[in-house]
Amino acid sequence: MLPIIKPLTAEERGLVGSTWAYRAESEVRAVQRFSSLGQALRVHGASPTVLQLCDRAVSDEERHVGICAKLAREFGVEPQIEDITRPGPLAPSDLSVDQQVFYEVVAVCCINETISAAILGEMLRLARPGRVHDTVQEILRDEINHGRIGWALLAHEAAQGPLEDVSANITWMLDAAITDELLSGQAVEDQTPSLQTWGPCLGRVDSDCFTTL
Repeated sequence: MLPIIKPLTAEERGLVGSTWAYRAESEVRAVQRFSSLGQALRVHGASPTVLQLCDRAVSDEERHVGICAKLAREFGVEPQIEDITRPGPLAPSDLSVDQQVFYEVVAVCCINETISAAILGEMLRLARPGRVHDTVQEILRDEINHGRIGWALLAHEAAQGPLEDVSANITWMLDAAITDELLSGQAVEDQTPSLQTWGPCLGRVDSDCFTTL
């Protein structure tokens, strides 16, 4: 027997809409982050493969803004995606320019995108078939590809010698990326199972969840 699907209340619709609006706004910051990263990687002399992946990430994140904003509007919430402040640098200022670029790539691509993919994987598990499921699946697929930017650069750098910069700074990267909300799991506990199927499960954890050091 098929389960009874109850319509969302006005309050629940507002929560779902605000979740996807928040996601759209965080995707704007992701566009800005990857755009800055791509410029830095070109100066750094990154390989064509890494640069191509980074350019693709910018396009992907721009598309994410649109699909998340569309979902938010379907639930009656208008995302505030104009005039969002560009996120600041992540790397400590006492590092050399090349070290800062390497730090940013590892932090954003290897750590942040891995966390984001894990969150989206849980959202996909809970999402009902339809537009929410398809949206989460599309974003998840892209986030996995964005992580490859970091792993590709790490592989190239590892071939040149020991990755001392990563070893020295990995703790700082993790501290900046793992938020109290992510650790507590409260975003999941506060939602009913039926509401989680619409995307709020951890949906308000920023896709660019880093704090600036």
